Amino acid sequence: MTQPADREEKGWLVAGHYGGANTGDDVMLAAVLRCIPEHQVPATNVIAKSDTLPASLCSRVDMRVGEVWAALKQSRGLVMGGGTHFQDEFSGLRGLRHGRYMVRYVLLAMLARIRGLPVLWLGMGFGPITRASTQWLVRVGSRFCTAITARDAASMAELEKCRPCCEIRLAFDLAPLALDVVPRGGACDAVLGICPVYFSDTAVSSRADDAAFWTTFADTLSNWPGGLPLKIKVFEFRGGDREADTEVCNLLVNRLQEAGRDATYIRYQMEPAEVFAEMQTCTHFISARFHGVLLSWMAECRQIAVVYHQKVHDLADEIGLADVARWPLEKNVSAEEITHGLDGLFSDHPDYLPSADRTEILERAEINRAFLDVHALG
Repeated sequence: MTQPADREEKGWLVAGHYGGANTGDDVMLAAVLRCIPEHQVPATNVIAKSDTLPASLCSRVDMRVGEVWAALKQSRGLVMGGGTHFQDEFSGLRGLRHGRYMVRYVLLAMLARIRGLPVLWLGMGFGPITRASTQWLVRVGSRFCTAITARDAASMAELEKCRPCCEIRLAFDLAPLALDVVPRGGACDAVLGICPVYFSDTAVSSRADDAAFWTTFADTLSNWPGGLPLKIKVFEFRGGDREADTEVCNLLVNRLQEAGRDATYIRYQMEPAEVFAEMQTCTHFISARFHGVLLSWMAECRQIAVVYHQKVHDLADEIGLADVARWPLEKNVSAEEITHGLDGLFSDHPDYLPSADRTEILERAEINRAFLDVHALG
């Protein structure tokens, strides 16, 4: 392996599922870029599918061998930032495509090691992993890694099952490194944030079932007798042309407004700090997206998680969100259960406020920064 010269002048190559107009991916990328020393950012490249990226001085490259190899020649290391890249959720043709996707990231790590560069997989989610082939890919990929950090205890357990060949640590998601978390102020009017998703876009249900659930939810919320002067903000976490949340957000906002509710559509915004600032105006939150749950926890909202994937359960475990504050979609949540959840959410019941130690979790997020700092200075 050859060591590039003049590393002090080099930036990083950052890889992940970026450029898809997804707030969750945007915030993870913003976290990595915020951790990179300021003078290294202009020389940093991001592998992304489009230019739909948070504002930065860095450059974009496509996931093509020639472009990636050229970028690696100019880099001081490779960072794969966050996301659930290694998992066996999909089957059939989509499962084959995802298998190819995982192989590409293992090969990317290999190319970086051929260049003699540090390779960091930071804030990663793992699992569910049910196939021996995926376990093998993670193990092989880890041979090319300098270190891997897992974002939650369940991901750490899945990673350990793969018998990795590098240093591994339990950390947390990257999102807290991207945003300024300040304690919530005093009492204020109730504002309910909602972050919906059509679960069929993640291959776990049908579009008809999705529309039926969100219609039932909207109608139940419209008729809910809480007696609060409730403002509602519906957040579009994913924009763009592929798997966007536009349709489900329109369904919710239209039905709520037709019923006389004060509902506002918060459209996708490329800058995570702007999204988070809007979320901090909410006192209560119902989210079906992983980072909707996470960012509303950071904003200290009382919350309900709409669980469509194991990773949302794992996050709820990590932040101490009680089972009663989770709506598992496989159980076909009824209008009565939704009403019961709304009653609990807007009461003083402690189960709807995550109970885990915030300070300890935020300190774990800093482990990701520490790993990057060592190699940024080395």
